[in-house]
Amino acid sequence: MIGEFTQLCAGLSKSQQREALVVLGLAVIAGGSEFAMIASLIPFLTSLVAQVETSGMASDTAPSWMPAGNERAALYAGAVAILACVSGATRMTLIWRTETFCRRLGGGLVQSVYRRVMHESIAEFGARNSSEVLAAVDKVQAVLRGFVRPVLTAMTSAIIAVCLATLLLLIAPLATAFVTAGLVLIYAGFSLGSVPKVRFYAAEMSVGWSQRTRFLRESLDGKREILLSRRFAHFEKRVVEADGRFRKAEAHNLVLAQTPRTLFQSGAIIALVTIAIALVWLGGDLLATLPALVAAALVLQRLLPLVQAIWSGAVQATGNRELARDVMRLAEVDRGHRVIDRDIEPRGISHELRCKALSFAYDDGKPVLDNVDITIRRGEWIGIYGASGSGKSTFVDLLIGLQLPVAGEITVDGLALGAERLASWQGAIGYVCEASFLLDGSLADNICFGEEPGERCLRRLTVAASSAGLDDLASSLPMGLNSHIGEAGVKLSVGQGQRIALARALYMEPSILVLDEATNAIDLSLEDRIFDAMARDYPDLTLIMVAHRPQSTTRCTRLLEVRNGKVVEVTSVSASQASRSARTEFAAM
Repeated sequence: MIGEFTQLCAGLSKSQQREALVVLGLAVIAGGSEFAMIASLIPFLTSLVAQVETSGMASDTAPSWMPAGNERAALYAGAVAILACVSGATRMTLIWRTETFCRRLGGGLVQSVYRRVMHESIAEFGARNSSEVLAAVDKVQAVLRGFVRPVLTAMTSAIIAVCLATLLLLIAPLATAFVTAGLVLIYAGFSLGSVPKVRFYAAEMSVGWSQRTRFLRESLDGKREILLSRRFAHFEKRVVEADGRFRKAEAHNLVLAQTPRTLFQSGAIIALVTIAIALVWLGGDLLATLPALVAAALVLQRLLPLVQAIWSGAVQATGNRELARDVMRLAEVDRGHRVIDRDIEPRGISHELRCKALSFAYDDGKPVLDNVDITIRRGEWIGIYGASGSGKSTFVDLLIGLQLPVAGEITVDGLALGAERLASWQGAIGYVCEASFLLDGSLADNICFGEEPGERCLRRLTVAASSAGLDDLASSLPMGLNSHIGEAGVKLSVGQGQRIALARALYMEPSILVLDEATNAIDLSLEDRIFDAMARDYPDLTLIMVAHRPQSTTRCTRLLEVRNGKVVEVTSVSASQASRSARTEFAAM
């Protein structure tokens, strides 16, 4: 438990680590102020007892509004009041700083998970169900509520409890030692029986949470198929069972966390009786031992919620260790991945892009591409085709730096495409895939991807939308490019979504445009007009197009086929001949 908490804190910034130390420091101050406040009650009560014993005596120095002999008691009362205020203020500050620390830690964890997932390789990302990532982000809040806060609460409560237990030990050493030993044995015995169950239910909670998120997402993504196939009951059952698995485990852990409260309440009464008897036996005078007895009772009253907080925090944190580990696994930022800074100047092709003895294989070792040698010159339109699963998309991923070759290299204008040049290279690439990703926003939001309204260039927006064939769509909507298109483009057809994705890529004014089956839902006549507009508005554009339709590659100056791990050139023709010869050769294969 402490190990996981330390790991979480190790990834914090220096200021956040200092914040954690401040929280622990405040706990020490809070414990010290509680100690001083209760300890000050003893002389205060002692002075009152003395006043009772000497009630017949009067003080000549007492003010007219103060009863005689109460000067000392008034001073002690003032000290108690001041220390009580200090204690209360310290505890409130401790709560505030604890919540501030948790808030910052949660924000840092979400950012770490996001960065890790967004900058890991395509192979790593593909090996993980995306619902696991969504569940991890949701789990951050659960980790804060069920792990970080309980650990901090247990630690701070333990610090304050030690201070109060020290005071109790000073009041009645033997009785306190006896009672403490008894309580430790009770809690130790309870722990031996409950900790294995807590760990089991912790694993159940983690699995149930991930399954519930996964099944919900699958149901939302496949809503049409589920309803039309009349399989709703099956998918509903999966969600309900996963949710029930999580909630059942959570309920068991909550019961285990609260059970010792009753034991400690009974133990506190026994402890008070034991201390009272010990004080009377040692002091011999009940009235004389009354101040210490009241102080002991107040210490026990304060200790009750603290000990329960320690136990409950330990149980909750143990029960949520698996959730914490899940989040930490995704929050481990790989330092090898570099964040693409928008301020980095894009550097595309000035002369040529070359693949030299390029090879690639996935984790299973089976080669996808082997010893590929290809040159692409600036301004060329390259068509790529091949059978399904032949490695077309993998080849494109290598060209744009989303995958790294296992052998060989890619050079741009004679310079190897290494990690130091990757960000500037990717900044010069526009990429559109078959499954268009659309934001729940306006047309302009989707085209000017990631730019605030005040940052957008109206000229580039207008040209990109027109080149992608969106003029008719924009004119048919009530607010033009500012019209809302719904979540995932629910109000649009697939072809319209692909045109928006194309406009998004063109808005960047890329040096290289990669289309991976990006126009297969656009009719051929409109596709021809789009390519005419692209050639007119972006004359220096280098185009790399993966397509299954022969007609889509008729504008390409060269055709490449991916087959048996090789990338071979099928034909090389001038732009004026491309439409006829490429169509004929490709269609005949």
